[in-house]
Amino acid sequence: MAELTITENVADLMYKEIQSGVHDAPILVMYPRHYARNALIALILRKTKNQIYYYPLREEDTTLRKMLGNLVNDAQFPSDFGAQTTSALKKNESPQSLAEAFAADLKSLRKDQYFLALDELDRIPRDSAELDSFFRVLAEKLPKNVRILINGREMFRQPWNDLILNGLAATIGENNAVENGIFREPAQRGQIEFYSLSGSSRLMSDGRAVHSWDGSLPRNLAYYFIDHHMVTRDEIFRIFWPHLGVKEATNVFHVTKRKISEKLGYEITAYSGGFYVPSPRVNIMYDAREFEKQIEEALAGPDDVAPAKWYRAVQLYRHPYLEGLDMPWMLEKREKLRNDFAQALIGLGRMHRALGELDRALGYFLRAVAEKPDREDVHRNIMTIYHEQGRIKDVQAQYKLLESTLKRTLGIAPSTETRAMLELYTSN
Repeated sequence: MAELTITENVADLMYKEIQSGVHDAPILVMYPRHYARNALIALILRKTKNQIYYYPLREEDTTLRKMLGNLVNDAQFPSDFGAQTTSALKKNESPQSLAEAFAADLKSLRKDQYFLALDELDRIPRDSAELDSFFRVLAEKLPKNVRILINGREMFRQPWNDLILNGLAATIGENNAVENGIFREPAQRGQIEFYSLSGSSRLMSDGRAVHSWDGSLPRNLAYYFIDHHMVTRDEIFRIFWPHLGVKEATNVFHVTKRKISEKLGYEITAYSGGFYVPSPRVNIMYDAREFEKQIEEALAGPDDVAPAKWYRAVQLYRHPYLEGLDMPWMLEKREKLRNDFAQALIGLGRMHRALGELDRALGYFLRAVAEKPDREDVHRNIMTIYHEQGRIKDVQAQYKLLESTLKRTLGIAPSTETRAMLELYTSN
């Protein structure tokens, strides 16, 4: 329930941004990886009521023309709506002409301000040239009283990138995107997203997921390249093919590297001075890299900056690093990031403790010991909060948990300091 409340609060803040005119472009694109985008759509539907038309694409809406045909005949619209669009569809006119006809129909629909929400737009394939051309023209021809909301789980990068740069579209929720997101790129560069902290592995190329890898090797090597900015071929061979000769390993390496390029549509590495380095032709967004950056800046920066960095790190870390994969380098990285995550939780726990917000502090400390059960100092923080809340039985239970954990994992007993704390807290 708490997580739902947080999501709803975030959606409410995003909705207020729309209301205030912060995003005044004719087309609003929900950032596809923002966790509250669907909650925002629901909130807009609830609050705008008679000022919005909501059309979730149907299973058969796999082309622009099918979508438009079904949309203008949807029961929520008046029976005479869409005459110009219908005529253009019958004449098989160009996507540009369809956009002009649809804009004219939207203008004649009503004179007051209203929204048209197009949900699940990713049912139409990303390589749809017709859809691209249609929205480029529609953004320019759209009546002043109409704003279009676009939502989808796997949004393609174009035409939204160009429309955003030209002020004809805006992105909602992009502020929480990994490394500034996939939009707003003036050069023609690929946008590759590597997700490693959201459950197993997930890669996106220009906004669409890569679902098939023809085996795990290309995916694993792709993650290795992204996580290691300068590696030699010999280092790669030792990690991936330690039992193969140089000739055999070389052949497998080049085949695997070619598969990565085929799946992503881009070369993600370049060879320079004996090292494989990131390609200058693509932008790489990697959640683990941003997570580590937030941790480093929290530790090195001033105290008043740290909380925002801790919060961002906790938001990024949804699951252990590449959960379910078990190459040695992945396991090592997973443990390091887990320690960092625990540190972020502890940092937030201490901050809320200093503010006197005991329940929030307790929540973060409990999450921290779930990640690092042997952190005796965090167990003491929990015991202190329980004591301040008058929960003496919980103080005792926390101590017993620490005692059993230390005995099982390290073969030691709690420190003198912790035992003295227990005696002090339970003596009354």
